[in-house]
Amino acid sequence: MAAGSLLTPGVANADWSSAINAIGKGINGYYKILNGLEKLKADKMSKTYDKDFRYVEKVNAAIGKDKAEKLSLLTEAIKIDPKRYEAYYRRSFAQLWGSKEAIADLDKAIQLKPNDAEIYYMRGLHYRMANDNAAALKDYKAALKIDPKYMNAYKALKNDSFLNTLLYIALQIFLIVFISPYFPK
Repeated sequence: MAAGSLLTPGVANADWSSAINAIGKGINGYYKILNGLEKLKADKMSKTYDKDFRYVEKVNAAIGKDKAEKLSLLTEAIKIDPKRYEAYYRRSFAQLWGSKEAIADLDKAIQLKPNDAEIYYMRGLHYRMANDNAAALKDYKAALKIDPKYMNAYKALKNDSFLNTLLYIALQIFLIVFISPYFPK
């Protein structure tokens, strides 16, 4: 009778033990890889958490500060995480209303969060302050397209329409009184 084990005729016990050892080494290697991946994931999560914490810390620290300090803190927050819209949005409030910088910040906020009616509305207000009424109206309408119940945009549209009507009437009166040859001077 040939050498073999009780489990499998013809296969030596040494072969079984080497196979079991190989499987054990494979399982140990698998666990080492798994543990390494878990460490990488934990490190990445820790770095992400740290980044998030620092970002939120800067954004929240800007609340109640004067404009210069607010601009500085929000600019630092943007450097920490330039892919989040909040700091761009809030920084627009710290800048001069209607300024190119404020509008650029709101452009970036819209790029990062395109379905937020409030950002469009705020950019519309900035455009209004910059006397770009066409762009303001476009943004108010965009805000209403995103959220048809957004009352601030609706009111802004209504107010702009009312103001435009008043300006038109004032212009007509001016033309009649000062330009018209039929009006006695």
